Amino acid sequence: MEKGTMSTTAKHKSIAAPTTFDALIGEWMPTAIHDKTAYRNALEMVRRLAVVPALNADQTRYLDTICVLAAAYEKEHRTIGKSKLEPLEVLREFVAEHRMKVRELGALLGVSESAASMILKGDRALTLDHVRKLAERFKVSTALFVG
Repeated sequence: MEKGTMSTTAKHKSIAAPTTFDALIGEWMPTAIHDKTAYRNALEMVRRLAVVPALNADQTRYLDTICVLAAAYEKEHRTIGKSKLEPLEVLREFVAEHRMKVRELGALLGVSESAASMILKGDRALTLDHVRKLAERFKVSTALFVG
């Protein structure tokens, strides 16, 4: 494997994200995403940058680039929006795809972990505020989460 490229399998890293553009591209070079492994690697870099309290200019530029590439891949490879899925199925797919924990969903929605669990089970409905937060987080239309 070449120095500076990620492995062909997505691995969950807990190390801090680099602070310079050159160091960031040394870990994962932003190029067109054509498969699930490259997509997972891109999302891993997004996750690492998402926990940085204040991104610097290089980190912001790199993150913006990855998000554009990931969105292009999602547009071509997602089944969401191409077939009529129920809003709960859409939510479950996003949660699974982004490897969100129930407590993380609860934090995103501003509800308890048990309330988030009830939402995922279909025992509690999404509010308009929840729908807006989900659409913003996953960069999709609110229509996906409305029945």
